[in-house]
Amino acid sequence: MGQAVGSWNAVSRDPTRHESGQRELLPAPGTKLALACCASRASFAAVTSQLLRRLSTQGVSRRYDLHLIVVHAKVDRLNLSGLAASADLQTLTIIELESNSYATRRNQALATALEADCRYLFFYDDDEHWVRPIFHADKTVGWRHSDPLVPHLAGLAAGAVITCGVTLGQVSPVPWILPQQTDPRYLVDLGHALRFGSEFLHRRSFVEDAGRWRCRPSCRLDAPMLRRRGILPLTGGNLAIDLRAMRAGRIPPYYNPPLARGEDALLGARVRHLPVRRVSACSFHDPFGRMHCAEDGEPMSMAAQTPDPDQALQRFADALCGWVGYAPLLVRLGGGLRIGLSGAQRLETLQRVIDDVGAPIAQDLGCPQLTGLSALLHARRQAVTLDHEQMRQQAARWPGYRVVSD
Repeated sequence: MGQAVGSWNAVSRDPTRHESGQRELLPAPGTKLALACCASRASFAAVTSQLLRRLSTQGVSRRYDLHLIVVHAKVDRLNLSGLAASADLQTLTIIELESNSYATRRNQALATALEADCRYLFFYDDDEHWVRPIFHADKTVGWRHSDPLVPHLAGLAAGAVITCGVTLGQVSPVPWILPQQTDPRYLVDLGHALRFGSEFLHRRSFVEDAGRWRCRPSCRLDAPMLRRRGILPLTGGNLAIDLRAMRAGRIPPYYNPPLARGEDALLGARVRHLPVRRVSACSFHDPFGRMHCAEDGEPMSMAAQTPDPDQALQRFADALCGWVGYAPLLVRLGGGLRIGLSGAQRLETLQRVIDDVGAPIAQDLGCPQLTGLSALLHARRQAVTLDHEQMRQQAARWPGYRVVSD
């Protein structure tokens, strides 16, 4: 890749002044930064190009050495020609890894960044735009670029070992059509029970909140992250890690149980004792490709598109299986809503509800994978001690990590 050239002062906007308007300490020029995406969608190339253009406009790619790491099961499906020619990157590392485990993919990116002697790693997802809505006095909505990386770097330089931005847009892949496809009472019961083993789901998640967009941050920014239901609510993307802390053995590797999601939540349950900050980097999550982002100028335009409803339901079904799959281990680690119930009581309540509503929801949605939802939860409950031990063994094998009591 081409060498980084130019001056930080060459940009018209002072990049040390991020959206909070406060001047912050930033890492020294020449610091090696890894950008990592565990890609799975056709939108990867467009999202990555958008991110690199934003960093170039800000002057970030001139101040720092950027190393892009892409982990994908089928590399030939990605359009990488434009990225390979980018002068904003020092290196582009493509890793073909056939694994359904999100944790395995993220750990591969971490290992690659550590081997490249990067100081920080920034995870981003291939279904998020780096834009934020602006609300005008006449109640119309405009769009402006957001600041992807500088708030993270300011937080890390100030002493955090992990920084997590704000997810706007559609926070989770619950499609807008879901309440029309099955009995809403099933969905309310399911959401109500899942809160016992989730850091974010609740009784409205699958009904009133289905397809709803979040357009403003709902938490305190540029401040220590607050716990939610017993854990630090980390996200998969829009997250940065101080690799020096990982080399020192303070941060464990990612883990998720077989056939489950939750690698971010489970990490959040294990780093509660560490300095983690919520920063003002805003990403707009678009899990169903409902918006097309036009790149030119400010304000930007976001044009509505109509995604395939069947594909949206299938993605939701896959996500639901992943959420159910990590619930027992999250409860074991102290996460989920408690309200005076033991972990066993909470999981038993969730099991009863899924036994009742899982099959009819699967039939109504036409998603065969949901017919096994009850068996999946039962299996993960039975295997939670083994999953916990495998998580600890994996951490013990991770170079330098000091295993703590989980």
